[in-house]
Amino acid sequence: MRYVNRAKQLVFLPLNTGETVHLAPGEVSRPLEPFETDRNEKLDRLVDMGIVAVVGEPPKAGDTSSSKTRSKG
Repeated sequence: MRYVNRAKQLVFLPLNTGETVHLAPGEVSRPLEPFETDRNEKLDRLVDMGIVAVVGEPPKAGDTSSSKTRSKG
């Protein structure tokens, strides 16, 4: 999964592993593994507030497509 900073300021993404990802405005994160983001209340709150957006999600079991994006059509 990748995240993009939609704010006009630096954003810190706290990961479950204790690492923190720093994103400048408009910057997209490196691909993050589910174990770094699953059940992460702080990260979920940033997404819910619209500060960061999910720009890709991991392939589901049996999915053969190379990438997916989540859009708010």
